[in-house]
Amino acid sequence: AERLNFGDPAGQVHMSGTEAPAADLTLDTDGFVSTGGQINLAGTAAGNTITVGTGITTQMQSALNVSNGLTKTGGGTLVLSSATNVIPSVAVNAVTLSITSPGTLSDGAALAVAAAATASFANAPSLGTVTSDGTLNFTGSSVAIITLNGTAGGLHLAAGTDLTVSNGTYAGNLTSADATSTLL
Repeated sequence: AERLNFGDPAGQVHMSGTEAPAADLTLDTDGFVSTGGQINLAGTAAGNTITVGTGITTQMQSALNVSNGLTKTGGGTLVLSSATNVIPSVAVNAVTLSITSPGTLSDGAALAVAAAATASFANAPSLGTVTSDGTLNFTGSSVAIITLNGTAGGLHLAAGTDLTVSNGTYAGNLTSADATSTLL
């Protein structure tokens, strides 16, 4: 399969137009930031993989179109900050996926977080089915989840973050930074 690999040097890469690797994107440089353009990953959900090298933090400001879903792997942190992404589902298999802008995930997106992984949101997401045995962090004003399932891990709300869950079975820990957060 065709792969898109960003290694050295650190810094910003500005893209124009569309890059379309078949399925995989590997980010091995700490401090890498992509801006502009769009990256289309056209594989199956299990094949649309972004791997971030161990100990690395990298940011994707470029739009991502992964209509068949995305899997985040590797020992580093991936920060998604484009509000023009098409991402209907995400599996976080290792370390951290950080979402910083509204619209980064499609409304109603499915999310799966493995036991050793973390998904952090600095926006007000509206998620579909969330299955988490890892850690979920929410710092936006509100979070809406249609179905929340999981047997372990933790869900953490920042001060003033409201959480609405329609159904599901979640046995993990639920913590809030203060009394202003609401569980609906």
